[in-house]
Amino acid sequence: STLGRTNISVGYARRTISAETSEFLRVAWRVGNSGAWAVIENAQSNAAWQVRQINLSTAASNQALIQIRYFLDTTQPNGGGNSDHGLIDNMNVTGI
Repeated sequence: STLGRTNISVGYARRTISAETSEFLRVAWRVGNSGAWAVIENAQSNAAWQVRQINLSTAASNQALIQIRYFLDTTQPNGGGNSDHGLIDNMNVTGI
């Protein structure tokens, strides 16, 4: 819930393991339990841990429910294999 809060941001640390150029660790959010997801980051490559802090739009302010999801996405027809990983740590949502 972000009720009574504005200037909502999402913070997290992330990295990928064995991701190829056609694979992305995507971060998305939405208001409520249904509707379209808005992608806020498309991380690519086998990067070391990186800390991110991303401001959400004003639509995230003063909401009873916002959802955030992290997922590994591939454009490869065979799914890219099974050794690929997207790691998330220290996730937080803040506002004032």
